Amino acid sequence: MPLAVKPCPSCASEIDDGATVCPRCDTVLVTGDRGTLPAPPAADVRNEALQYSHSGQRYLLGYGTDFFGIWDRQEPGQPVSRYPRTDDGWREAWLAFVAQEPNSAEVGIAPTRWSSPGPTAARPPANGMATASLVFGILGLLLGPLSIVALVLGHRARSAGAQPGQPPDRSLASAGIVLGWVGLALWILWLVLLATGTVENPLDSG
Repeated sequence: MPLAVKPCPSCASEIDDGATVCPRCDTVLVTGDRGTLPAPPAADVRNEALQYSHSGQRYLLGYGTDFFGIWDRQEPGQPVSRYPRTDDGWREAWLAFVAQEPNSAEVGIAPTRWSSPGPTAARPPANGMATASLVFGILGLLLGPLSIVALVLGHRARSAGAQPGQPPDRSLASAGIVLGWVGLALWILWLVLLATGTVENPLDSG
């Protein structure tokens, strides 16, 4: 005669009807009277994720009823980090998540007020060519040939700013270009005056 079996309420494995502990998941099967199975534990809604918005190799970013949270795949259950469901809370949650999962992927729909990358999007770095153009433009007022460098860098900075993902910095580039033209004009004027003998070459004064 085959032994009577019953399913484990936790892992659904078929086990001996008289067992008091599941040999597979160690769930206690009886409390008090024999054959009375305990009710499965109620889900803790305070820690449940209503939606995961981003997924990484180990961590998940999502939100619950009144919080943003980061969940660890290796420690299922409550979130390892909780943040208030506010603008500042989302900013803190996103920064903490991307610090642990820089290559995460969007997997769900975030609340409309908090979409990826949200209010935490990093500001692009300054355009180095635009800054250099301004510096060479200033130096070009004293050393004329440097004005040419200012003009070249200024126009390149403008072109780079027109490409996706490049910071424009048009104000710095424009200032460098203006100073470059002024310095170049002064340099050409000085060469003309020097050629016509209006001014003396300072190298010949000795």
